[in-house]
Amino acid sequence: MNYGARESPAIPRRDFQKIRRHPPKKESPRWRTTRKFLKVLLCLILFLLVAAGVVGGVLWYKYGEIITTSVTKGFEIAESMKKTDFIQRKPTVVYDKNGNVIKEFKEYEYEAPAYEEINPYFLEGTVAVEDKRFWIHHGVDLYGTLRGIISTVIGSNVQGGSTITQQLVRNVILKNNEVTIERKLMEQVIAQELEKKMSKKEILAHYLNNVYFGHGNYGIGPASRYYFGKDQKDLTASECAVIIGITNNPSLFDPITKPENALKKRNRILKIWLDEGILTQKEYKHAISQPIRLNVQEHHLDNRVTDSYALSFAIHKAAEELMKRDGFRFQYRFESKEERESYDRLYQEAYSKARQSIIRGGYEIYTSIDPTLQNALEKTVANLTSGFKDKTDKGLFLTQIAVTTVDNKTGEVVAIVGGRGQKGDHLNRAYQSPRQPGSAAKPIIAYANAFEAGYRPESIVVDSKIKNGPKNWYRGYWGSITVRYAVEQSVNTVAYKLALGVGADTFLRKLELMQFSHLAPEDNNPIIAIGGFTNGVTTVEMASAYATFARGGDFIEPTNIRKIKNSVTGEILTENKRTKTPVWREDASYFMVDVLKGVITRGTGKGAEIPNYPYAFGKTGTTTANKDSYFAGGTPYYTTAVWVGHDMPETLTSAELTLPKRIFKEWNAKLHKGKKVIDFKMPDSVYKIGGRLYSRLKSYEVLQAERERKEDDRLRREYNRQLARLAKEDYRILYGLTSEEEQERERLTAEAIEKAKNFRMESPEDYDRWLELIKEAEMRNEQVKHQAAKDEFSAQINELKAIAAARRDALLKEIERRKEEERKREEERRRKEAEIQALQAELDRFLERINSGSTLTQEEFRELERVIQKLKNMGVEVPDIDLESVNPGTEEEPLPDETEPPAKDNDPEESSETPEAKSLATRPPLPLPIKDKNRSSFPTNGAASF
Repeated sequence: MNYGARESPAIPRRDFQKIRRHPPKKESPRWRTTRKFLKVLLCLILFLLVAAGVVGGVLWYKYGEIITTSVTKGFEIAESMKKTDFIQRKPTVVYDKNGNVIKEFKEYEYEAPAYEEINPYFLEGTVAVEDKRFWIHHGVDLYGTLRGIISTVIGSNVQGGSTITQQLVRNVILKNNEVTIERKLMEQVIAQELEKKMSKKEILAHYLNNVYFGHGNYGIGPASRYYFGKDQKDLTASECAVIIGITNNPSLFDPITKPENALKKRNRILKIWLDEGILTQKEYKHAISQPIRLNVQEHHLDNRVTDSYALSFAIHKAAEELMKRDGFRFQYRFESKEERESYDRLYQEAYSKARQSIIRGGYEIYTSIDPTLQNALEKTVANLTSGFKDKTDKGLFLTQIAVTTVDNKTGEVVAIVGGRGQKGDHLNRAYQSPRQPGSAAKPIIAYANAFEAGYRPESIVVDSKIKNGPKNWYRGYWGSITVRYAVEQSVNTVAYKLALGVGADTFLRKLELMQFSHLAPEDNNPIIAIGGFTNGVTTVEMASAYATFARGGDFIEPTNIRKIKNSVTGEILTENKRTKTPVWREDASYFMVDVLKGVITRGTGKGAEIPNYPYAFGKTGTTTANKDSYFAGGTPYYTTAVWVGHDMPETLTSAELTLPKRIFKEWNAKLHKGKKVIDFKMPDSVYKIGGRLYSRLKSYEVLQAERERKEDDRLRREYNRQLARLAKEDYRILYGLTSEEEQERERLTAEAIEKAKNFRMESPEDYDRWLELIKEAEMRNEQVKHQAAKDEFSAQINELKAIAAARRDALLKEIERRKEEERKREEERRRKEAEIQALQAELDRFLERINSGSTLTQEEFRELERVIQKLKNMGVEVPDIDLESVNPGTEEEPLPDETEPPAKDNDPEESSETPEAKSLATRPPLPLPIKDKNRSSFPTNGAASF
């Protein structure tokens, strides 16, 4: 069998002769063949266009919004793009308050040669390898994109699809290598706009100075020095090819860790240069014969911040400022542990990104760091802790410390210490290590809020036992005492009661306003009034909270950042506006300051008196088992918070417990040396009578009456709510049901209702079946005894009944409507049929007359035309009648008798009969006007000519 030939189907014998009768076809002329080809080609093109339109429509439906958004965003970015955006980052420089450099940060070495200074091998070689059509395209190269796809498919993958301009945009502007439609579209739009703003030489130079070459090297300058220990302009062709080869995949073609891969990549690049005429055959042979001889020069970058607590805090606050600028929303209160954990993840991600950006370089950070004050605080701490020499096995001090001092006027942190400064300690405890403040929390949680609620320093409170509540640090209870005395003696029960009275929402809202960043959902508890925080607080937070008292109740965020600038453009990215946030009323704040003065002069804060400054306020704090010791307080100028404890909490010695007061005392003596002695200014809302302070705002009695009225209303609402609840829950007692039994009944009823809801009525006969399902749900609901649930189910069942009835009525109406339409159609059909029959009968009469040789009058002729047209309009086939033959033209006169000669008129002017009329009158009868007796009618499509 011949598998190459195609069998022809057998021809039946009876058809053979019929086929042979047809003569063989002549070969078609060439022009006809060409025309057929063009027709086929045109059809194919039309088909492809339609197919492309369909595919394009589907893609637009799926990706249209993404495309529109990405292109729009690309143009927005391009519009704000500046040439300075492509200049290499300079080191981040941190300045003190006097403008002196404290530290420089950079992630890599910086070097950006101009186009004229760049090694020709880098210029010509990069274009040949990365983007051959660089000098002729306008930012995006469709040909290059297709070539990149093909290269990837066949496996060569030397040259990618993105142009050098696109890669520059991706590396510098977008900083995003995700393979997404959005990123690619934005990249292409920005690339084309960039080519309008920069010359090709500028773009190529910026690309070579910004592309990443591994090991922290950005740009050909640092990469050349790192890998070969040379300036880039001194590299050979082989060395330049090695560096260019790294860009595609720095980890895969790293000449240090993957020398074989780097060598193969270099050789492929050299071959491209040979083919493109960059190298001669002799230069190519020499270059390819050379081994890769590296001369690695490691970078020595010092980006440590742990050697300075002030610098560490500055970088921390600078990172948070950049986070704010990028739109990060800080949160301080949380409803659940999961919400807190979710926020912490988002915070750490944004914080790491901002901090890394600072370390990489590109910023000028101006701080309020005063080296003189900072050194003075560090020396004070070192001197006063020098006697605490005990160490762990790892050499770390057991006794640790954190101190923060805030300028009351500006909110700036003027000095900060986060530990005892031992080598290798990277923890800045002043802002990184929250600990329990003990009784130092009482003023900000309980007392200031109580003053705002109407209490006065001399208001009477009761120190008494609290069931399941806190106890005092001393034995027993003092009974009725003043608020002032309770603060001075650090009475726990009074602080707890007042915090309970003002409410958790009040004191947590105040902490939120003051940016306490370690709050937990469990802190919704008055126990934090005596320092029982879940996570604790920092000295930065405590110092700024007490400073809020000193400035009349207004909070200013604690920071040592004044402004941050872009080191390339000079743009001010963020600036400290020292924004004030109202936390407490000025009368409550002044009351708090005045009461806290007594803590130092005659209360638990004795020993913290500043020898050269009499007007100071403060509060001590110790935790359970004396594991933490706190002191927070200040003067009209500065506020300071001090914590002492162990990193692993242990009971402190008596010397450690008193250490915060001693540090506060000695440090503030240095801090206020030469300062003018001023007292805290009494606000206009406060007045004094007989040594006692009063507020001109609402009195305690008025506020207390309001509180009692609100509490009565709350209790009444709660009582009514409980009555309603009991009324609905007594069914279990009446019917002896367990919770599980009632839940099962409710579940079965809910299932029955759901089953009825899902029923679909297609005909009126389904109505009875639907009612059965609804009735079943009703029967189930009869077993439900929980009245609230029963009422809810009843409402759903009644709604289902209404829906079923409405659906049945709608179906019945639809059936009636259809019947009525059918009746009308039948009437119309009969009427039309009768009309056709009448017209057909009339036509038949006309045909009989015509066939018999009778002539038609003009009126009869028009009637015949009307009948024929109406029949055609009604879709009836009509015989082929030559109307021109039967057209009488004019009204015919009766012929005179042949025996009588026609009358003659001697006056021709008075005769109205024309010769043509006379001739027509003498014509013989017309023949039958049917052209073809074998054809009974014309088609009804109007193709016939009458």
